Amino acid sequence: MLAGVFGPELNVKRIVVPYTASVNCALGLVAADIMHEYSVIRTLPAPSPAEAINNIYAPIIKRALAELASEGFGKNSIRLRRSIDLRYGRQVHEVTTPVNSSIPIDENGVRRLIDDFEQLYERKYGRGSAFRGAGMEMTTFRLTASGLMPRPRLEKKALAGPSSSAAKVGDREVFIPARNGIGRAGIYDFLGLEPGNVVEGPAVIHTPITTIAIQERQIGRMDEFQNIVIEF
Repeated sequence: MLAGVFGPELNVKRIVVPYTASVNCALGLVAADIMHEYSVIRTLPAPSPAEAINNIYAPIIKRALAELASEGFGKNSIRLRRSIDLRYGRQVHEVTTPVNSSIPIDENGVRRLIDDFEQLYERKYGRGSAFRGAGMEMTTFRLTASGLMPRPRLEKKALAGPSSSAAKVGDREVFIPARNGIGRAGIYDFLGLEPGNVVEGPAVIHTPITTIAIQERQIGRMDEFQNIVIEF
């Protein structure tokens, strides 16, 4: 209802009101991947033997795979991401560093972990701030296990002409901010609109789940996904 008012104040040129407007967050939630987060706090010098790191990760990976399997995810629908918190000796500043290597990690993977930590550290605290001579340690071993959900398919609809007269149900007086007063506005039924139709403001579009206000000197155009695109 208010997007058409604050949009110009933010200097945007186009506003998209989704077809799923008032339930858009819920749509994202049901389509989002299932994620489980695990962590083990243990202090190890860095670098440490790959075997020591694998011994920490083995039980939590086993647990993660079992939990996702119990939720119905097959092997091809599971993704595992590891990361480790590292810091320099006698420091409190930790940097969470992704483990960019195979499972289980090997010695080359451990070396890459150390290199990645130093790059991230300097990116965060400035070039030259990393000092390997101070020694390093790993403090927290993290695992993010994701079960991949199928994504909803958005189907395009054929575009019709710009006329929205078939969807107009009348006129009524509404408050028009640009005039700082009451004025006449066209009232439209969203269900009567077709992709390609244009509604000129001031106008109000009633949908089954929300109300869209098109301000004066704005137009609302239904796109091929039935979103209302407000332009001004």
